[in-house]
Amino acid sequence: MYFRKSKYYILKATKNSSELREKEFTKRKKMLRTAKIKEIIGYFLALCVLGGCVYAVLVVSANTDSEISKKWAKNFMTSMAQDMGVSQVIKVLITVALIKIIAKGQKPKTVKILRFGVDPIITRALALAFYKQ
Repeated sequence: MYFRKSKYYILKATKNSSELREKEFTKRKKMLRTAKIKEIIGYFLALCVLGGCVYAVLVVSANTDSEISKKWAKNFMTSMAQDMGVSQVIKVLITVALIKIIAKGQKPKTVKILRFGVDPIITRALALAFYKQ
């Protein structure tokens, strides 16, 4: 697995060899460029999927009568609100509860099972939030 090396890390690791330092900086620059391209492609794909979903909803609503269109629009907005709001809050609450249970000192087997329910991205965000306080 690759990790992005910071400039400080490269300078410390290659303080005796300027040739190796230049090679590492070139490799870092290439990795950053590749990461930026992947990020742009990801945003573009997400935007295309969102546009496709909205287009599908509009086509269905245009080909049905007024009552069914209103029902579809209401269900679409409800499911979007659930996906963007409610499910994320529930996921954070479950992660916090599982971390509290794990922190109390459980058996290793129990901890191993509980770790499946913990989202690593939310855990990292919570750790950073509490570290900054």
